[in-house]
Amino acid sequence: MKVRKIKRRPIVLFDMDGTLTPARKSIKWDMVKTLVGLSEHADIGIVTGSGLNYLCEQCNTLWNEVGSVKTIHLHLLPCNGTQVYRYLDYKWRQTFARDMRAEIGNETYTLLLTYILSAQKKLLTMHNISLPFTGNFISYRQSLLNWCPIGRDAGVDDRASFQEFDEDGQYRNKAKKKLEKKLKKENIEGIEIALGGQTSLDIFPTGWNKTFALQHFPWRDVWFVGDRCEEGGNDHAIYSAVKKERRAYSTTNPQETMKIINEIIIPHLRKST
Repeated sequence: MKVRKIKRRPIVLFDMDGTLTPARKSIKWDMVKTLVGLSEHADIGIVTGSGLNYLCEQCNTLWNEVGSVKTIHLHLLPCNGTQVYRYLDYKWRQTFARDMRAEIGNETYTLLLTYILSAQKKLLTMHNISLPFTGNFISYRQSLLNWCPIGRDAGVDDRASFQEFDEDGQYRNKAKKKLEKKLKKENIEGIEIALGGQTSLDIFPTGWNKTFALQHFPWRDVWFVGDRCEEGGNDHAIYSAVKKERRAYSTTNPQETMKIINEIIIPHLRKST
């Protein structure tokens, strides 16, 4: 007797900031309509380094408005996919989670905090720069540590000022290398560091990058679209993994993302059904 194979619905995973939405801004209605069209052929997942609060704040139109994507087709994967939320009983409920401090130990976690606070103090007291620092520099998201040198409370103009400073002097890249050197000196292994979005660094246990999200969708065809796919960016690992199957695309903004969806992904999915 032959076992009948059930064809699983494909899923398209997206980064959020710079891919589905402008950085730290809400999703636009034209993107929602594009994703509604995509949802006729595949499930949609949002895998981001941010926590659920930012994801809901920026993307709630995707499931709250009339004509939006049906929640049955949506998967929210904050903190690099180390947390999973599905819409159950009229509410987003966590169905999976991992804990960074439990994984690396409190001693290593404390060392990371000590170094970040020291580096942040040096940046704040540099006499040759004038940046609009806000506060909320460190955000523990259960499965990763986010360090935002300008502050998570920074507005659009404040973020733009830091982005210019970072592009000119490569501050985050240098801070990343210094932290990696510090960890090596202390003989601490099992920590990854990646540039997160436009203003942050994400620090997490080895393997807890966005490739972590792939384990939630076994036996599915997985696609990925993100904007930080270069080496060192927080989309690089998952982009490289999915690229092997020729289903990964790098974007520069939401407009380009919509073009990728409409001109590449949807036509391919239509052919395969």
